Amino acid sequence: MSIFSNRHQASEFIGLPQFPLARCSHAASGSDRGNEGFALVISLTLMSFVLMLLLSLSLLVQVELRSAQTSLHQLLAKENARLGLMLAIGDLQRYAGPDDRVTARAEILGENIANPPPYWTGIWDTANPTNPPRWMTSWQNQEAPADGKYIELVGAGSVANNPDQHVSAPTVQITGKNGETTGDFAWWVSDEGVKVSLGT
Repeated sequence: MSIFSNRHQASEFIGLPQFPLARCSHAASGSDRGNEGFALVISLTLMSFVLMLLLSLSLLVQVELRSAQTSLHQLLAKENARLGLMLAIGDLQRYAGPDDRVTARAEILGENIANPPPYWTGIWDTANPTNPPRWMTSWQNQEAPADGKYIELVGAGSVANNPDQHVSAPTVQITGKNGETTGDFAWWVSDEGVKVSLGT
């Protein structure tokens, strides 16, 4: 028995023709390169879509947040106005309710620098004519000076541009649970009795 050490000896013994060994090599064809480019374009497109989706969601959240804040501020403004209205009606019933009370504007006192603004409404007690009037504004502690911040209640949008016809009132601060100021409001009662009726 003989053992052949290599393929060449085996071929000579059997009588087979000798062929050179072929080496296989695989190179990317044009179609493969095209598929890789198409996959890259699809990947970039999907990444752009995801980025645009994230930006859109971020803008939507910001818009909704601002809308919620605006709605909250409008609600607080309405509640402050309602509180001012309730206080004004309460003071009007308290000070102008009795029969011995009379009302007039502050302009009847003349142009004295110590007098309040001319369009403020005062309530006088005819039983005690020497007592100072009670002014129908948000100035609660009228024994002390009306210092602090004022809010313009009647301005250029309601009357002429003449500042003498504008009406302002001192503010009342609203404090929260921890003592911090959460807002303020002001109110003023106009004396409609001094106006001339067009029906007459």
